[in-house]
Amino acid sequence: MLVLDASAALELLLVTERGREVVERISAPAETLHAPYLIDLEVVQVLRRYVLRPRIAPVSYAVRRTGIPNSHASERAPT
Repeated sequence: MLVLDASAALELLLVTERGREVVERISAPAETLHAPYLIDLEVVQVLRRYVLRPRIAPVSYAVRRTGIPNSHASERAPT
């Protein structure tokens, strides 16, 4: 059993070196993955802070960069 916390989820979403390690770890077929009840709120709060500072590109751009389909992503984001 693995528990994914917000910091590991952020590394995964931001496609960092540590995020790649998280992917390897959670991809093990014998492991079950669990997360805290409010992980989504924790992750969104940090992403919002990163965009406002700005430490990362707007979320719509990040979503396009990862290839995750999102019908709500803005087309005005930089490429």
